[in-house]
Amino acid sequence: MPVATIETSACHEVEVRYDVRVPMPDGVCLAGNLYLPAGPEAPPTIPAILTLIPYHKDGRGGLGSLDAYHRHFASRGYAVLHLDMRGTGSSEGAPCRAFDAQERQDGHQAVEWVAAQPWCTGNVGIWGISYGGITAMAIAETAPPHLRAIVPIHAPSDNYESMIVHRGARLMFWADPHWGAGMVPSNLMPPLRASDGDDWLRLWRERLDTDPWILDWYGPAPDPNYWEVDAAKIDTPALVICGWQDAYPDSVDQLWPKLTGPKRLLFGPWKHVMPESSTHLPVDTLTLIDRWWDRWLKDEPNGVDEELPVTIFVQGDETWRQELEWPPARAIQRVLHPGAGKGLGETPGNGGCDEYDYDARAGLGALPYDACTGSIPYPQDQSFDDYLSLAYTSEPLAEPLETTGLPAVRLVFAADIPVAELNLSAKLCDVSPGGRSDLVAFEHISGAQAVPISGDPEGDGQSWYAVEFDLRPTSYVFAAGHQIRLSVSGSNFPYLWPTPRQYRLRLRREDSWLRLPVVGEQQPPLPAPVLNPPAKLVPEGRLRNRETYWTHREETSRTVSFEGKRENVVAVEPGTTLSILQHFVMTVDAAHPARANTRTDTVWRLERSSGAVEVRAKTVTTLRDVQVQAEIDLDGFPYYRREWFKTRTT
Repeated sequence: MPVATIETSACHEVEVRYDVRVPMPDGVCLAGNLYLPAGPEAPPTIPAILTLIPYHKDGRGGLGSLDAYHRHFASRGYAVLHLDMRGTGSSEGAPCRAFDAQERQDGHQAVEWVAAQPWCTGNVGIWGISYGGITAMAIAETAPPHLRAIVPIHAPSDNYESMIVHRGARLMFWADPHWGAGMVPSNLMPPLRASDGDDWLRLWRERLDTDPWILDWYGPAPDPNYWEVDAAKIDTPALVICGWQDAYPDSVDQLWPKLTGPKRLLFGPWKHVMPESSTHLPVDTLTLIDRWWDRWLKDEPNGVDEELPVTIFVQGDETWRQELEWPPARAIQRVLHPGAGKGLGETPGNGGCDEYDYDARAGLGALPYDACTGSIPYPQDQSFDDYLSLAYTSEPLAEPLETTGLPAVRLVFAADIPVAELNLSAKLCDVSPGGRSDLVAFEHISGAQAVPISGDPEGDGQSWYAVEFDLRPTSYVFAAGHQIRLSVSGSNFPYLWPTPRQYRLRLRREDSWLRLPVVGEQQPPLPAPVLNPPAKLVPEGRLRNRETYWTHREETSRTVSFEGKRENVVAVEPGTTLSILQHFVMTVDAAHPARANTRTDTVWRLERSSGAVEVRAKTVTTLRDVQVQAEIDLDGFPYYRREWFKTRTT
């Protein structure tokens, strides 16, 4: 996330108090940076906004990315407290496992502690992007008496399903070489600020014997609901923000209908970034967030709770629109069937099937849509992936067609390996008159979720199966003259771990289909929303980012590698600098897909006048196992070394 100073009509100056201590019932103190309005006009008591994440309040995830937003809220008359989770940053205690119940318990206590402070009115909100949005919902589930509103941004409600094993298929890119590998050194870092004094060494030692989070990816969660937020228990007013190209747009469809309190939904054309910082169509969402806080934390009757509840960006048409509900109830389901000659039409064929030989390289075309690849522009031509798939294309459209909601597919298939071993991937694409194929929506599912169908429809003695699943939600207009394409394959590399062995799949055309929620004009039309470009963002100097990515194709060996490098430098405080370098390589060989692997090297280096700490981590993952090695140097001398190995049990 780019760091910025947000130009705002500030009412107050801002004072920052570093390392404020928040006590927990077990005696552990969490550390936070507290932003307060200052100056002669600052009110004596103010509502508060809380952020609770494991990404170092003084590092990349705090001063490096959220500092400008916290200052913005404080300038408008709020106390903003950014807390390090226990066992991370400057907070005491041993680290918890990711999404542990302790996080929401600590958050509950923090809300009530903040509400009881003499500078607080007793009204508290929680906000955050990604992990911060998850904790906002998880804490709201516990119903703290003084919690008045939440703003979760790009945040799933079922974290295991969204991050590790999705619809029965094991995820690859985000879980292993990116987030999982990156959290190894992050969780081994000491407090970053030199002003922690000699106590930093004690805090650091408490967390060095903790196992890396990534090991949890290779075993079952402690209980079935460990990773999940029960949205039905959340009656706190919620402003939900998500992006079509984010990692978790489908989570909105699980979360949104269950929320029982006042709610607003904003669905835009972004990846996993704050909408103001998006490289693609950034917009000002801070104005909406400000109004949400003002309504529920200051009790201002500004009407934000009486406005239309859903605002979406319609891709292709490139317009914003308001809706009464999500998904729109007026959608008419249009069903298209694969046909002979790879056509796609409304009339089912008269039997017949197409054969597909699994190619583990398919999926690279979707990388620009992945939330991790912030610097890769999109859209990008999907033709290479279409070539490696069964691709069915409609005739050119006589008039524009809008699909808004959840497209769905039904696939009837047979395979020459047990279906529980394979995955199925489906993509909805827009083919322009020049032949370019742009991704509209995609999804995958494990073959283990398919059900056998009775009889022998092809009379060939094979066992046939059917599976139905929704694609990710979208709002998209296919222009007149464009064509609709459905691509079906067994791979979505590197988003998904490849099936380990080769197979041949047969797709029965007559019983398979693509279903599109086709939406016409609103009757009567609703007023258009007002979403302005963001205020000018000026580099603040706290964080410098650089991302580079490469794709390597070796056609002679049918091997593909995807490689990335991310560099961050954070100015923690005068005389203290944190630098981060993460380099990963993901490789698959279509001739030997079982050899697919990821390799990540990450270095975190903290330099300050009193000395230096360098944490180096190496991770190697396959579909079956994970290896982790961590080394720490203190002032240039070896201080710590550990290795872990775990084989997947689920």
